[in-house]
Amino acid sequence: MHTAYVPPNPNYQILLSKLEKSFIFTNSIVLGDFNACSVAFGAEASDNRGKLIEKLLDQYGLVALFSGSGTHLTPSGRTTPIDLAMCSPSLSQKALCKVLDENLGSDHYPVLITLNKK
Repeated sequence: MHTAYVPPNPNYQILLSKLEKSFIFTNSIVLGDFNACSVAFGAEASDNRGKLIEKLLDQYGLVALFSGSGTHLTPSGRTTPIDLAMCSPSLSQKALCKVLDENLGSDHYPVLITLNKK
């Protein structure tokens, strides 16, 4: 399991090259605040960072564990899906992912990922 925080304005290419090292393992889960919008994980449109993540999903055959659920609470009160959990296909069939209702005072909602033995 790997976690990531991507600030809103990083050199995304360098970061993605580092993240790619997480995907060499057969059973990997990568999750975090990517500050990216992608239709692959529920946004209405993809921004440039989201398109790079979509490319990673395709390139490594990864599966987005949740989509359509807002994980970030904006100042206007909307939720947006800028957080992402992705994993290898073998784990996706064992994973149950849920965005929790209580944000615990943060502007991000916690995400619970449960892996079943199946």
